[in-house]
Amino acid sequence: MPTRPRYDNEPAIAYGWIMLLTFLFIAVMIYLAIGSVENQFLDPINTMINKGTISTQTKNAIEWQRNMTMTLPVLALIGAFVWSVIRGVGGRGDSYGGATYQSFHSGYTMLVLCCLVGFIMSFVGGVFIDTLYTGLDKRGLIQGDDMPEDWKIVQADTMWWPINGYFTLCFLTPLLGLFLFIQSIVRKTYGNRMATY
Repeated sequence: MPTRPRYDNEPAIAYGWIMLLTFLFIAVMIYLAIGSVENQFLDPINTMINKGTISTQTKNAIEWQRNMTMTLPVLALIGAFVWSVIRGVGGRGDSYGGATYQSFHSGYTMLVLCCLVGFIMSFVGGVFIDTLYTGLDKRGLIQGDDMPEDWKIVQADTMWWPINGYFTLCFLTPLLGLFLFIQSIVRKTYGNRMATY
């Protein structure tokens, strides 16, 4: 009775499928977890927006973080597909092939963490900056009538760059995670599973 031919790469194919399905399951669980965390902030955020107690910068930064979080499932699917293709074309991770599953999953974890950190930075830091600015403004310490003109000029020239710099960092944090995720997918593995370059 003829037997089915066995190919040398069958264990690698099986490993790839198992790890791919495992990653997708873990990615769903992570997405649900981070969504639950962010949802805890939505009610106070919406209340602050309706009251007008947060600035446009803070609102835009929070919306950017939420949009990045909503794209996590799509990025997970695209990343899984690309990883599978690269691994299939390049072979096993320990024979000049694509990135190992450990590297791939670590990259996605970094993406999720960067999105979460960016969201917390936008909310907590944004509210702190808005509260501080409003408090100083009420005391006439920001462009107030009682301030000397020279100080007004210095203040106008210097006060905005640290605020803008902070919010820029909030916007860049998820992009850093995306870069790490992409790098973890496409990087090559040489020699063995313990040495990656």
